[in-house]
Amino acid sequence: MNIIHKYIDLNDLPRNNLGKINWKKSVGMSVYFEYDDIKGNIKILEYVKGKRNKLKIQYKNDIIYITPGHLTEVCLGKLLNKKTSEFKLNINDVLKDNNRDLIILDKEVR
Repeated sequence: MNIIHKYIDLNDLPRNNLGKINWKKSVGMSVYFEYDDIKGNIKILEYVKGKRNKLKIQYKNDIIYITPGHLTEVCLGKLLNKKTSEFKLNINDVLKDNNRDLIILDKEVR
């Protein structure tokens, strides 16, 4: 099992009277993070209040929406292109080894 080092510094974000992060007042602020071998800053662009509150965040030129809970848990694999739901092979790709030639005929998400 591959263990990923994850860290985020949320100490400088504004807090409410109970000590919880005030995400609305955090808009425009940046936070330092570490995710596996990537280190940098994420900017909080927007706070969207709704059925599931979301943050619009930016790393370099990439922007995604994420829940505040996922940000605090450093769930940044999608933003950093470490995790993807895109296929890595295409139909008709040929895979060869010493014993066989395989041709990709179809794609399936599981």
